[in-house]
Amino acid sequence: MKLLNTSVTQIEEALGEISRERELRERCYPRWTSEGKLSKIDAKDRLRRIIYAEELLVLVLDSVPHEP
Repeated sequence: MKLLNTSVTQIEEALGEISRERELRERCYPRWTSEGKLSKIDAKDRLRRIIYAEELLVLVLDSVPHEP
C-alpha cells in the first residue's frame, strides 16, 4: 500500500518529529502541571494521543516496502 506517494524516508522523518515531541512533552508536562499551566488530565490525554500517533507511524513504517 502506497500512502500518498510517501517515501520511507518521509515516514521516518515524521516518526522522528513525533518522537521528539513526545520527549518534549514528557519533560515539560510535569512542570506545566505543577505551575497550573496544564491540568493533569489534559497532560495525560495529550501524552496518550502523541504516543498513539507515534505507534501508528511505527505500524505504517513497518507496512511500507523498504527499498534496498
